Amino acid sequence: MHRFALIALALLAAVPGLAAEPPPDLLARVDAYRMPRKDVRVTVDVLEVEVPSGQRSGEHGYRVFLNDASESVVEMLSPAERGRRVLMTDDAVWLHIPTSARPLRITPLQRLLGQANTGDVGRLHWDGSYRVVAVEDAAALDRPPMEAAAEAVGERFRPLADHPLRILHLEALTATATYPRIDVWISAVDLAPIRADYFLTSGKRLKTGWFTEPQVSAQGGWAQGDIVRAVVFQDDAATGRVTVMHTKDVADDRRPRSVFTVRGFTEEAFP
Repeated sequence: MHRFALIALALLAAVPGLAAEPPPDLLARVDAYRMPRKDVRVTVDVLEVEVPSGQRSGEHGYRVFLNDASESVVEMLSPAERGRRVLMTDDAVWLHIPTSARPLRITPLQRLLGQANTGDVGRLHWDGSYRVVAVEDAAALDRPPMEAAAEAVGERFRPLADHPLRILHLEALTATATYPRIDVWISAVDLAPIRADYFLTSGKRLKTGWFTEPQVSAQGGWAQGDIVRAVVFQDDAATGRVTVMHTKDVADDRRPRSVFTVRGFTEEAFP
């Protein structure tokens, strides 16, 4: 088990029930499973998958450049979207279309494919955009039958029975946070994310995400340790189809600050 997981587990165990003052670095520790570095280049595949058959019904690819986790540029790779880019900062989200004279301002909830939106792909860290307002003991979870969706990208879910759970209640800190509120179920054993519920400003739950089992990985010349490479999104109203977001090909890539500006992100020659 990670040493940091042992430390945080002790802190969580010290506060039964609802924790009014969660450990200040708890979210960063959970986030380390999703994206362990802050200045990186990563490929993100988004697929629509039929369940329980596992048949793919759509797929788009994206290349994401992160700058200190607070800014990102999303480059669209699929033929129908090629040439389009999105800039995400703490202040605004911009879409560049090659045929448009200037970037268009959009919201992070702009849909990309299925249940995956711009903010899901471009914001690969919670830490910095959210804060933990409370930690709560959680009852056992019953995951829907979606194993075929994880297997579609070579991943698997971890057995839920092996992990007592906690819920982290997250509140947005920035104007461009994709969701005003997220509830995250984590393992009390190693702090890995298990499930997340994503809410709209109205308080309505928009969707649920189920995270795959952490896997040991080493890419880009550095050991990533145990990381969660996929999340399966499920709409409360949809049946028979889910959306898989799969991250791969993570590598260190530090770009000049000027790239992450309204002018710079349209002009940079990304590889």
